[in-house]
Amino acid sequence: MITGVVKIDNDFIQGVTIFESDQQGTPLKRNNKYTTTLSNDKGQYSINVTKDQNFYLTFKFVGTKQQTINTLNIPAIVNLISDNILTEFEITAKKTYKWLWLLLLIPIIYKLSKNKK
Repeated sequence: MITGVVKIDNDFIQGVTIFESDQQGTPLKRNNKYTTTLSNDKGQYSINVTKDQNFYLTFKFVGTKQQTINTLNIPAIVNLISDNILTEFEITAKKTYKWLWLLLLIPIIYKLSKNKK
């Protein structure tokens, strides 16, 4: 069992995904199951994996760089590094008056319906 705390910029982080992986950070499946957990509101986690040179834990959180650490070298506090990469984008809106012709037709339709009676 490995336990620890996850922080970003000295703040405890809830919801960090921690899972057993290979050295590249690809999740490992053992006995048809993945071993994974989430950090709690105090940044704490515990995960049942073996401390061995062939085992790794990967820490993932939105807006941070994924970290993969050998289970023999897991520190008590894992500090995730912010990506600081926010893609810039622009939202635009275009006014259209396609529905306006419908409003103009309402009085005409009303008059035509009165004339038929």
